[in-house]
Amino acid sequence: MTEIQDVTGTAFIVAEYRAHENAEANPLYVDRIVPLFLDERTRQAADAISAGFPAVEKIVRIRTRYFDDRLDDQLSLCCRQVVILGAGLDTRAVRK
Repeated sequence: MTEIQDVTGTAFIVAEYRAHENAEANPLYVDRIVPLFLDERTRQAADAISAGFPAVEKIVRIRTRYFDDRLDDQLSLCCRQVVILGAGLDTRAVRK
């Protein structure tokens, strides 16, 4: 696979936090795609950020569910186009 370039470190850290939800007994969402982007370096970076601000991972995970729910609401109303600004490694386009 070609190495991903020109994506900010923040995108990888947020992706790590989203991937952690997959391991929960009752996950808020399932994102089977996001682990493809991750490796030991991204795990270490995410762990370092969480060590300094433990709530950040929970915020990202809850925010992901919130936006997924809002998108589901719009899709049920026959929304035909969605623009995700600053999406980084967001996988909604594939997951939804």
